[in-house]
Amino acid sequence: MTDHLRNTLWNSSPCTSDHIPGRLSLCIGMPIMIRHNDATELCITKGQEGFVAGWDSHIGPQSKQVLNTLFVRLHKPPKNIQIPGLPLNVVPIPRTTTTVRCMLPNDSTRTIHREQVVVLPNFAMTDYASQGKSREENPVDLTHCYSTQSYYTCLSRSTSAAKTIILQGFSEKRITSGIGGYLRQEFRELEMLNDITYLKHMGELPDNVSGLLRNPLIRSYQKYKGNACQSSDWHPAIKWNANESKIKNPEDNGTWNVEINNGIINTAFLLRNTKSKNKRSINDDSEIIDNKLNNDSLHKDKRMCTKTMVDNEQPLGLKWDSVNYSCAYDAIFTILYNVWHDNPALWTQIFASYGSFMEAVSFNFNKLFCKQLSFEIARNNVRYALHSKYPDIFKEGEYYVYIDQLCSKLWEPHSFAHIQECCSNCNHRRIIREVDFKIPIMNIEEAHWNKNNRCISNILNWKMNHKTNKKCNVCAGNGNGNNNYYEQSWIIDHVPNMIICEIIDDVYIKPDIELIIHHNNIPCRLSLCGIIYGGGGHFRSRIIDKSGTVWFHDGMLNEGNCKMEHMIDLLSDTNWLRQSDDKQMIYCLYRK
Repeated sequence: MTDHLRNTLWNSSPCTSDHIPGRLSLCIGMPIMIRHNDATELCITKGQEGFVAGWDSHIGPQSKQVLNTLFVRLHKPPKNIQIPGLPLNVVPIPRTTTTVRCMLPNDSTRTIHREQVVVLPNFAMTDYASQGKSREENPVDLTHCYSTQSYYTCLSRSTSAAKTIILQGFSEKRITSGIGGYLRQEFRELEMLNDITYLKHMGELPDNVSGLLRNPLIRSYQKYKGNACQSSDWHPAIKWNANESKIKNPEDNGTWNVEINNGIINTAFLLRNTKSKNKRSINDDSEIIDNKLNNDSLHKDKRMCTKTMVDNEQPLGLKWDSVNYSCAYDAIFTILYNVWHDNPALWTQIFASYGSFMEAVSFNFNKLFCKQLSFEIARNNVRYALHSKYPDIFKEGEYYVYIDQLCSKLWEPHSFAHIQECCSNCNHRRIIREVDFKIPIMNIEEAHWNKNNRCISNILNWKMNHKTNKKCNVCAGNGNGNNNYYEQSWIIDHVPNMIICEIIDDVYIKPDIELIIHHNNIPCRLSLCGIIYGGGGHFRSRIIDKSGTVWFHDGMLNEGNCKMEHMIDLLSDTNWLRQSDDKQMIYCLYRK
C-alpha cells in the first residue's frame, strides 16, 4: 500500500468504510458511540453511548499513535458495571481486527484488513439514527428536515420541552400545512383496523367482514359500514373530503384479489400430508440436478468480493412479491444470506458443493454484496433458474410453492452418514441407507418425552441409536429363537457444514440452540442459524446471528426489513421459538 493511499484511508469519513473510522481524534470527555457488540453482559453493545475516560496506545511503524485500548465511561447503562481496578461504569474496549470495503474519493473500492477500536464520535446524529433514543438535552437542527415525520422524530426525542433547543429557523409549513395524502390514508386505515379489532373482540363483527390481507379486509369493512366507517371521533385532519372516494377499487394483484385470498390453500394442504412425505422413494431422494443450467446467472464471477461480518447488524431481508408470490423464497434466502454474509469466501465454496442451484445462490449473493443488484433481483434470478428447470413445480404468478420441494431442489442429495442395523445377539450387521443432511424430525412416541421437554437433540440422538421392532432373521434361522431385535445406529462419515431439520407433525418440539454430533469421538457443534414457519398459505422466518440475536422476518411486513426480537444463549428457554403467531415451526437450520 502506498503512503498516499494509506493517508487517504486514514483521512476518509467513517461512512466510506462501514462506519469503522480510519483515524480517531480523541480527548477526555468526548462523547462516543460503541459500534460493535463486544460484551453484552458488560453493556458494551452496539449503540451504547458513553464518554472517553482514557486510552492506552503505542507508536506504530508509521510513527503514528496506535490505539490499543479505549476506556469509556458508559452513559446511563442498563445496569451498573464495576470492573476491578476501574471506576464505576468505565469499561475497556480493545481494538478489533476487521475486514472492510472502503470507498475512495474516485468512487473505486478497496478491501483492507484494519485494526481499530470500533467506536464513533457522538456529537450529533441524523433523525433516522436517533429513533428509539431519549434526550434530556435535545438541540435539534430542522433546516434539512423534509417531512412531517422527520420533524416529529427530531422533536420527540426530548424528554421535556424546557430542554429542547431549535438551533436555527425552519419552515413552519412542514408542520402547519397538514400531512400528505398517503399518511392521511394510513391513519384512516389504522382507525378502521382498530374498530375491526374491537368488534372482533366483542363478538360483534359480521361474517362478511373478512380478508386474509389488509386491503380486502378494510374494503369488506367499508362496504359493511358505508359512510359510517368514518367515526365522529376521528381527528379532523384525516377525515375524508366530500370529493374523496372512501372505498378504493380492488387492483388486479395478489394483495387485492379477493377470490385469490379466499382460495388460499390451508396449512395442511400446503405443508402436505406427512405420511405422503415420508413415503418418498430412494430414487426420488437421489435425484441429481444437471451440473449446469442454461442461465447466465450460474456462471461464477471471477471478481469475488470477500468480507468477514464483524457486527450483528440488522440482517438484510426480502420484500414479498405480490405479483409472483415469493414468501417461500423470502424465508429461505433471508436465512441463507445471513449465513453466507458471515464469511463469503468460505460459504461460496460450501454452497457450490451442494449443487448448481446453490452455486447460483452464492453467485447472486456476491453480486448483491458488491451492490451490483438488489436482494429481490438476486432472489428472482435463482427463482427463474428453478422455473426454467421445473416449470410445473416453480410457477410464476400468484401460485404457492411447496417449501419442501424448494429445499429438495435447491440442495442436491448430500449424505454425511449411513444407517446400520446390528443384532446384539449374533452381531449380524447390515447397511440400510445413507443419511442426507436434510433430516426429518417427526413425532416419536416415547414415554419419557412429554410435550414440555421434547427437543430436536433428543429425537436426533434417538434416531442415531435405538432398538427397532425388526427381528433378526439370522438368529431365527440358526434356531436361536425369534426374540432378538436389530439395533439401529448412524455411522457418521463426516459432519456436514449445514443441517436442515424438517419438523413433521409435532407442535410441541422445541429447537436447540446448538446440536452436537460426534465424529471419531470428537464432538462437533452446529449452531441454530434460522427457523422457517408456515401456516395459512404463508411463510416467515427468524434469523439467529452469531451473537445470539434473534431477528424476525416476514416479507409482507416492515417493507421486508428484519426486526430484532431477543438475545439468546445456550441457557435460554426456546419454547417461544416453536411458533410465530399462528404459524408453526417447520424447518430449523443449523450451521458450523
